[in-house]
Amino acid sequence: MATKKRTSKKKSGSDPLSQLVGFFGRADVMGVALMLISIFTLLSLFTGSRGSLTGAWIDGLEQAFGVGVWGFPLVTAALALWLVIHAMERMEDMAWQRPLGAALLFIAFVTGANRLMERQVVDGGGWLGMQLSQSIDDIAGGFGVWAFVAAATIIGIFLLTDQLLIELVRDGWDELQDWRYRRGERSLPPIEPSTPIPSGELPWYKRLREQWDDFLTRMRPAPVRDRPQPSVITTTSAGPRMVEPAPSSPRTNGAASRSAPAAPAKPVTPPKEDGDILTPRIVGGAQEWRLPRLGDMLSDWERAADSDDLIRQQGRLIQETLALFGVPADFEGAYKGPAVTQYLIKPGYVERTIAGERKRQKIKVAKIAALANDLALALAAPSVRIEAPIPGTNYVGVEVPNRESNVVGLKELMESEEFQKRKGKLLIALGEDVKGQPVITDMARMPHLLIAGATGSGKSVCINAVITGLLLTHTPDTLRLLMVDP
Repeated sequence: MATKKRTSKKKSGSDPLSQLVGFFGRADVMGVALMLISIFTLLSLFTGSRGSLTGAWIDGLEQAFGVGVWGFPLVTAALALWLVIHAMERMEDMAWQRPLGAALLFIAFVTGANRLMERQVVDGGGWLGMQLSQSIDDIAGGFGVWAFVAAATIIGIFLLTDQLLIELVRDGWDELQDWRYRRGERSLPPIEPSTPIPSGELPWYKRLREQWDDFLTRMRPAPVRDRPQPSVITTTSAGPRMVEPAPSSPRTNGAASRSAPAAPAKPVTPPKEDGDILTPRIVGGAQEWRLPRLGDMLSDWERAADSDDLIRQQGRLIQETLALFGVPADFEGAYKGPAVTQYLIKPGYVERTIAGERKRQKIKVAKIAALANDLALALAAPSVRIEAPIPGTNYVGVEVPNRESNVVGLKELMESEEFQKRKGKLLIALGEDVKGQPVITDMARMPHLLIAGATGSGKSVCINAVITGLLLTHTPDTLRLLMVDP
């Protein structure tokens, strides 16, 4: 009786060649290799005596890029650092905007160098610069070459820094003006009265400036804030630092309010007739202003926080509830915020049989997001918000309201390290995020500011905090505040 021979197919993953290709295709391995190439190139360039290997390597780079050989190790080092950082953060989606911007700047440099140095290969932009310059010259002429260089430079800077070139120039000019103000080389420009327009419209140049600011706002990407590591609450067996609950009640540590002597009343100047322009007058500009101390003006607030054991218990309860619904996940840690606690949940894997083979598939984050109501029921919480996933991480955030919400005081925000190190002309403290990190912004960089919300949402508190923060950080020499109550 004839027997059939069974042919077993080898898996592609067991092939040594495939394993070798997969190893060198990893982002961290590629980053280390590019960094070694960058260091080898720099040492070869600065070494007087070259061997056969280093001489051939540098000669090849000079033939390819010309004077751009000095920028080649910088580009490769930047790309290497980018690959290593992305590999360490374990980010699946790798944005190629920054490497593409660096490549465009390098291409613009070698093209312009070849054009300036009369199309020499080694002394100019090398073979790459010569080919690009000649190709564009044949199509669009010499003006087209410089237009290409300018366009590649502007686009490269935008992709590399996430800012337009005019924004970089304006930021640099603002920093220069601030430096000159701090050194006392320039005084604050006086307020000049402007002639009102009968129709009520802004002048054409101001309307053009507002339209340009709106365009920059739409083009500017959303800032990416570095997220702190969950170091306070972890699932390790080591003893945590306990935080005992305390009642959330305000207490004042500053000095008691003192009533200043009332200034003598000044006669009110009668208004001028229609058609006259009122010139603003600054009172007390010759004296030396001193900013008040925060402890004398603002109060401290005690905070109540859920204990670490309670947070660990709720984290394990979230993990068990997800497992009951067939969604394996691990509780990795938590962030304690003033109003909510964000639990970090890492989706697990499930094994499925596909074409006769057992394969592991990662749990979809949509399944965790669909169980928000079930998690709220298990935790006995009024509501649960799920952030799936947390941007820049491989976690799903489950936000549960704290048993007692804390008041975020303006004093602790202004005394925070983020506020002290932040550079800006009109810094305002908006509060704390879900991780308890201060949220600080510069109102001078906002084209428009609108504070809106429902009744009782905190509009008046926000406005008072903005005004108080400006008054505590500026004197009449650096800030002139005009308030209109229609």
